Amino acid sequence: KTAASILSLGSAHRAWTAPAMPNDDLGLDLGLETTFLFRRGLLDQGNETAIVPRIIPVPRLWGSWDLPREFQVSGSFAPGMFFDGITTAGAGVQWAFHRSPELNSVFSALLDYTFADAFGDLRSNTFGASAQVSRDLGVWQPYAGAGLQMGWASVRPELADSGVKAGSYLRSDFHFYFGARVDLMA
Repeated sequence: KTAASILSLGSAHRAWTAPAMPNDDLGLDLGLETTFLFRRGLLDQGNETAIVPRIIPVPRLWGSWDLPREFQVSGSFAPGMFFDGITTAGAGVQWAFHRSPELNSVFSALLDYTFADAFGDLRSNTFGASAQVSRDLGVWQPYAGAGLQMGWASVRPELADSGVKAGSYLRSDFHFYFGARVDLMA
């Protein structure tokens, strides 16, 4: 259950694009992002012969497309075979429901889905709903959000100890996040 919750809730795609600075020409943004999974006692669940770093980065390629009526769709992909064995694919939609020119801020609502696979051993499906605020400060746009995530995860049955259910485990949590989008002029 611990490993499943770390994977499903820690590797979720967020339709986090800071919509304060729209791209008027194509409406398409491409980039690279990373999330960080914290092992949070993961080694205590096994026989302690594995080596797991304290912080596991999950780098991803992402893109978002501006749609009419203040909507954006986004997607991300982490090819686990190139880095750490954690593969994720996610999609989301974001709606900027309020723009405040005097505060130079945008308030938005987000929905997202992520599939994650760790080494072929753990698999999860995660759904999320969040509210976010972002601010345009020129080249960078900080953002912060909060919401609810629900993840279903399972482990390969042959890896589970005798008497241990292999899944599917349901986990839901409130989450808070923050970050910044940095635009590189290209």
